Amino acid sequence: MIIIGEVLRKEGGNSCLYSPSFSHSYRAGISSPDSRHQLKANAQSSIPASCGTDGIAGKNTLSAPSSHEKYSFRGRIALLPVTDQGFRTASSIAEKFECAEIYVPESLQVCANFSHTVFRIRRGSLAETVKNIWNRYDGLVFICASGIAVRAIAPLCGSKTQDPAVIVCDEEGKYVVSLLSGHIGGANLLARQTAELTGGQAVLSTASDCRNLPALDDIAARNLWRILNPEVIGKTAQSILSGQKLDLAVPERIFSRVFASFSKQFRRVDSVQDIRSETGFALLKTQKDFQNFKGKPFSEKILFAAPPDIVLGIGCRKGVSEQQIETALKTALQKLPGSFEIKNIARIATADFKCSEVALKAFCSRHNIELCGFSADELNLKDVPHPSPKAWEHFGIHSVCEAAAMAGAHTEKLILFKQKTDSVTVAAAELHHNHIPNSPSSEKSGKES
Repeated sequence: MIIIGEVLRKEGGNSCLYSPSFSHSYRAGISSPDSRHQLKANAQSSIPASCGTDGIAGKNTLSAPSSHEKYSFRGRIALLPVTDQGFRTASSIAEKFECAEIYVPESLQVCANFSHTVFRIRRGSLAETVKNIWNRYDGLVFICASGIAVRAIAPLCGSKTQDPAVIVCDEEGKYVVSLLSGHIGGANLLARQTAELTGGQAVLSTASDCRNLPALDDIAARNLWRILNPEVIGKTAQSILSGQKLDLAVPERIFSRVFASFSKQFRRVDSVQDIRSETGFALLKTQKDFQNFKGKPFSEKILFAAPPDIVLGIGCRKGVSEQQIETALKTALQKLPGSFEIKNIARIATADFKCSEVALKAFCSRHNIELCGFSADELNLKDVPHPSPKAWEHFGIHSVCEAAAMAGAHTEKLILFKQKTDSVTVAAAELHHNHIPNSPSSEKSGKES
């Protein structure tokens, strides 16, 4: 055996080979989520600052486009290589993203020995793996022939508003194809960024991108707005492509930042009632406002969007003050694009034993926000991007804030990764109204769900 590097403690202690923090491919393939992500944390120390690791997550995470801004896809990414060269390409891609994991076929485990990225051993067929992880990741990167990828995702494709971003590239990364959810899911952005990393060429087929025109669903996604009537997306897109003029009921700051260079085609109006064009776009203050327009004749020509209701997962030290909680939550909200405020919080979720914190209860009561708690068993069901070794050591929970946000929103995805302050940790997820869980440990200190 040849040992290279400082594998012994400087005091002359035991070899790091037997340390729990040391891992190789076989151990990583079967290890717990926290040890796998500890490896990822170690690897992240070499990530250039320009890659962006500020905690913004999910498929709708980008600020409105402008000519001088550069965006990064910051959601959870699964890379799916099928050959040894594909695995090497996947490793180089994964090292540049904050939350990326490689699903390695058993036949490639030997190759995995030489990787510093986080990976999981993929047992069973590629199609089975894709089915199991479809709702857990914001982006899937196939490194294989496009036909293999198409057949794997075909039974799972549902809606452009829900499907993850899917891209496929050859094993050397020469061509990176945006395959599914180009705009709302961010696949076009992921394809561009991946092509930059591999030195290849992004292949996009969406007409607006080919013509360098703004796409309303893309702009909504970049600002974390939820599209309320997606059936109108095609109609508004066709209007833009055909050169028709559109009225947009959006704030002035959004219009000037996004549409200023297209002023001949787009006109800003103050309200939905002021839209006079064949088709238009309206940003509402809340999703509930859509009920006032739903079913009216003009609603079939206007694409409506609104900020989503969000769930904040929170972890805090015992005896935390209400001011510390408010400061941490406001700071987290400011990291989300789209100008989120406390009024956009649908509920705050945490571990059940934290629901008794006086300051947390007081904050929720003052702002009329529901506070709900989840047991350790419920939280440990969530596969979070950033497990907490301290939470596991003290409470037997792999994660508090990220897992609670997922549980409270009934989702497997986050729109904001864990944010830390001295006394509070915060994560965010979008609330899915079609399935709102009722935790037995919920505190009805605020508004009812």
